[in-house]
Amino acid sequence: SPRRHRSSSSSPLRLKERRDEEKKESKDTKGKERQITEEDLQGKTEEEIEMMKMMGFASFDTTKGKKVDGAANAYAINVSQKRKYRQYMNRKGGFNRPLDFIA
Repeated sequence: SPRRHRSSSSSPLRLKERRDEEKKESKDTKGKERQITEEDLQGKTEEEIEMMKMMGFASFDTTKGKKVDGAANAYAINVSQKRKYRQYMNRKGGFNRPLDFIA
């Protein structure tokens, strides 16, 4: 019989270990804010320098396509729920009463 080829993907246990290591590394680097240096202040007007100091960041750069700390937690899931129907007609006790409670 022909030899079976081994899968190139890691086992779930190894994937979990790798993920745990990445989390530890990201926690170490997390919280280190970039400080404003003299190079950032070069060629800027006094207004820009004051604004940079007030706001706390060095440049107005885009984050499109870049990984940003804390952005991974922002997500939404669209969960479709089963419809719940109420019987309006042909009910025991007639029409002139409140509808049955549906939990």
